[in-house]
Parts: sequence; C-alpha cells; structure tokens
Amino acid sequence: MTSQTSDEMHYELTLRTTAAGIGFFSTKPVRQMDLPEAARYLVAHPCDDFMRKFLLEGVEVLEPEELGQIIGENLHAPRPFLAVLYEACILYPKYRALSGRFQGVEPEDLAPETSHVAIRSELLPDHFTHVAWIEAFEANRGSHQPLPSQKAVDEEPPVSSADMAKLAERTWTRIDEVLERADARAQPAAPRPPTAETYARAIERLESVGVFAEPELRHQSSLSPVALMRRWKLDRTVQNGRLNYRLTGLQTSWGKGLTLDAARASYAMEMVERVSSFTSVSPEGLLGYTRPYPLVQATFDDLVRQGRRALVPNAVRLDVPYENQPLWWMQAQDWQGKDILVPAQFVFLFCNLDEQGFFGGLGSTGLASGNTQTEARFSALLECVERDAEGVALYRPEDCFLLTADDPQIKALLDGYAAKGVHPVFQDVTTEIGIPCLRAFVVGEDGTVAKGTAAHLDGRKALVSALTEVAYPYPESPASKPAPEGLPTRRYEDLPNFATGDYGRDLARLEEVLAVNGYEPIYLDLTRKDVGLPVAKAMVPGLELTADLESFSRVSPRLWARYLRAVG
Repeated sequence: MTSQTSDEMHYELTLRTTAAGIGFFSTKPVRQMDLPEAARYLVAHPCDDFMRKFLLEGVEVLEPEELGQIIGENLHAPRPFLAVLYEACILYPKYRALSGRFQGVEPEDLAPETSHVAIRSELLPDHFTHVAWIEAFEANRGSHQPLPSQKAVDEEPPVSSADMAKLAERTWTRIDEVLERADARAQPAAPRPPTAETYARAIERLESVGVFAEPELRHQSSLSPVALMRRWKLDRTVQNGRLNYRLTGLQTSWGKGLTLDAARASYAMEMVERVSSFTSVSPEGLLGYTRPYPLVQATFDDLVRQGRRALVPNAVRLDVPYENQPLWWMQAQDWQGKDILVPAQFVFLFCNLDEQGFFGGLGSTGLASGNTQTEARFSALLECVERDAEGVALYRPEDCFLLTADDPQIKALLDGYAAKGVHPVFQDVTTEIGIPCLRAFVVGEDGTVAKGTAAHLDGRKALVSALTEVAYPYPESPASKPAPEGLPTRRYEDLPNFATGDYGRDLARLEEVLAVNGYEPIYLDLTRKDVGLPVAKAMVPGLELTADLESFSRVSPRLWARYLRAVG
C-alpha cells in the first residue's frame, strides 16, 4: 500500500458509462473538492489531465447562464483556468454560444496552457470540415446509415488533392507476396503451451501480487459461448515534473472463447496486459519493469541536435499536430532491434504526465501479453492491424456475407444463434496489405448495431475472435433483426489463411508485409518484475490508431479514398 504524502493528490479511476461496448472513465479526487479548490490546483498543475477532466465534469452540470456568469467574472483569471472554461464551451454543445464571452482573450493564448487537445484542434483551419465528415462516417459505421454525398455534407473535402495524389501513387504489397522472404529470416519459436497451462500460470502470478478484487464471474453480454469477467485492483503513483499523484480503482478484465479454458486464459492474460500498461513514475523513470526505463524530457529538435534517434511524433496519427513541445521520452526498439526514443504518452493507459497531450483519447491499441515476448509482439501487431483496418472501413453491404461451416464447433455455434433468432453478419474489412480482418455484427430490433472486429493471419481465427467480441446477449438472447437479403454465403473453411502456427514465422510475416509497405513496427517490452509474464507494446507509425472516431479525429487520406470509392 502506497502512503499518501501531504502534497500528493489521490485520484480514483471509475467507469462512468459504456457505449457500443466501449468504457468511458472518470478520474476524480478521492477527497471532496469543490470547483474553486480544483481550479486553484489546476492553475498550479496545468498539465494534470485528471484534474482538468474532473473540472470539466463539474462544469457540465451548470446551466449556461451560470457558466456565462463565471466566465464574465474571471476574464482576468490565470490562463489555465480560462482554458478549462473555454474547453467547456467546445466540448458541451449547450455552452457553444458562450465562447463569444471571452472578450480580450484569444484561444491561441490559451492553447499552450492546457494538456487537452480541444482548443488546439478547434484552431486548425479545417477543424469543422473534419468534424462534419467524422459525424457522417460515424453514422454510417455505428448505425449503418447510408453514406451521404459530398453535396449533402456541404463541406469541402477534408483531405487535400496533393495528399490524395500521393496516396494514388502508392503501390501496395500484399502478404502473400512476402511469405518466402519473411520465412527466410524468421526465428522459430517454442511451441505454445496448452491453454489451461497459460491460464494457471497467469492466475498464479496475479495472485502472488494481490491484484484480484473479486472472484471470476460468468456473464451473458456477448456472443461468446463462454464469457467471463474478473475485477482487479489498480494502484499506481506518479511523480513527474509538477505532478505528484496516486491513481487507484477497480478495473475489469474480460474473457471470451469457445471453451472455458480459452475464456479463462483470455481474461487472465488481458489482466496481465492491463496491469503492465498502467505505469508508476518516479523522478528516475518508470517503476516496476524488468527493463530500466528512465524518462528524458526534451523536444524532438533537442533529441536531433543530441544525435539521438527518435520517433517523429507527426508520423503517428495524432489528433493535433506536434509543434516541438517538450515531451517525456522513453527507449524502444524498432523491428530490427535498433534503439529509438518514443513519447511515453504514446505507450501507456491513462498516461498523465506533466506535458501537453496529442490525443482526444488513446486506447489500448498495440498492447498484448503472451507466453513469450514473441507471442506478445505478434498479438500486439495484430491489434494494430485490426484498429487500422476498422479505422479506414465504412459500412458497405456489398462487403458483407453470411457464414456456413463444416467445422462441428463453429456449426453448432451458428445453429445456436439461429435457434435464438440471432442473425450475425460479417464484413470483410481487410486492407490493401491483405492481412485478414473481419467485422461481425448483429442489429437489434431497435436498430442498435453491436459489433466486433479482429485481424489474424488465419482468417478463421479472425472471424471467431470478432464474433465472440460482439456485445449482444447470448444465450439468453432477444431476437435480432434478420440479415439483409441477398448476401452471399462464405464457408468458414474457405477463409484465407497465411499462418504457419509458429509464432516466430508468423511474426516475421507480419513485420515483413508492414515494413515493405512503409509501416515499420516499434516495440517496447512492458514485462513487470512482479508479474513476470511477457507484455509488449507495438506501435506502427502511419497506421490508424482507433476505429472510434470522435470530434477531434482527423479524416485520413485512406479513409477518404474509401469514401470516394463507395459513393462512386
């Protein structure tokens, strides 16, 4: 148990709400704080994103007249406080008209005073163009609304003709073209242990560090025939720059699979991954990992002048451009084993350091555990491929299909859905590089779309993973809407398969097809000393990071190209 120092802030991480299977969290001070006290704290710690979000949630309950009065009374207040008031006007539609009340205060002057991306995003000249198109694409992907014409959106294209010309000049290499080259350099891996052994080892390690909060529970909120959940205790401390805080809370890990052993291993290894991806920080660097990770505070230009190799932040799909702000950097390795520095905020979950942020919300993309570091890297890279594929995919009925199977286990599962009146549909969202990626979805009687997506070298594994991820009740299922008429049927056994079953060879195949297309993987080993089970973070600059577009997201050239092809 970490003791709380006199100047240490203690936050609790709690689940605020869920939507479409995605959790939205709050970070609130454990002790009671009114808004004036929270504002004073934020002025002294302007990059504390946890306190900023607490303040924004507190402001959200005010009537517009109340917030307008606060703005009028604080036009000469410190800029970090003015910034959070201005952010409220951006984030909450009911306050939008109040942004004109900041007489004599320029948003450009407030942007450097906040860790949040809202003001910097709105200052971009094409911000509202991207917002309009993001809303149209999300209506299509989330609710299966038809794609609107460019005229109907009444906005300029969000991507320049120059960027589209560059994309048109690109040539793509598909995975079936690199197999021989990848296999020639692959290092064979040890066979994977039985699933029950993976589960037993993970549970033993997790019990030894005392993270469990509750027993394993079964749930019926997904299409997985066996679906489990287990809550665990989070406790981390951060001393970084002006920040000194503790973060605690209860988190939930979820397991899915066709068998009990598979579902148990699924939640246990997800828990290993998540325990490792919340980090503690001291002035000396990151704490608790098998590798030392000192943090370096510098701008990108500083690192270049020092002759240090670093990731170009703008090579990543950021929500706002990096403009040479000082960041906290940590050591990583590229796919060829060469050292490269990366921003720590790109790596961890709920990373709240004394610096500006560049994402409206960064999820768990590229985090994975495994029996070995090779297996963890393979799973982490697959997740990067999945998020990228979903990030550029649009709902198109012509890409959809129904499934039939000879495999007894899959056939029984499909028959079980049919008996309950549940009608899963599949969409092929494989990208230009050919790694199988499939989306499964069910449409409820009220029109709500529940979906899951997965990528794998073996298309059959991608399909099962996507299907069991769908957040639709089973086996106590309400009937869903029937599948659209006229969809083709594909056999489970006919789905493409580029896997060898050897993690060393399969990782080499993934790396090779990504790298030859200009997407060079970067890895970090996040294995913890106390848990001792391999965890990897994979980053692939250039790929989409999330499938969940929100008001600060940017329409990429590849997504725009998909739209243009879809509407003709």
